[in-house]
Amino acid sequence: MKIKKRDLVNRAAAKAPYFPERESEFREVVDLIRGARQRALQAVNTSLVALYWEVGRYISQKLQKAIWGEGVVDQLAR
Repeated sequence: MKIKKRDLVNRAAAKAPYFPERESEFREVVDLIRGARQRALQAVNTSLVALYWEVGRYISQKLQKAIWGEGVVDQLAR
């Protein structure tokens, strides 16, 4: 039987002592992590939009210059 990392983390968390006076400090750490994750997702999305825009521009230029025909675009899509 393979033990999953998530199960180990959950077991460790269940055994860890709870300090209510630290909860607001922990919340700040969690908020920092969430903020960083959100910024990372936004950066990835921005990068992907730029990539798709460039790919579309490249294909459009090839079609306009009649370098590529519609069949090539279908091949590329596959």
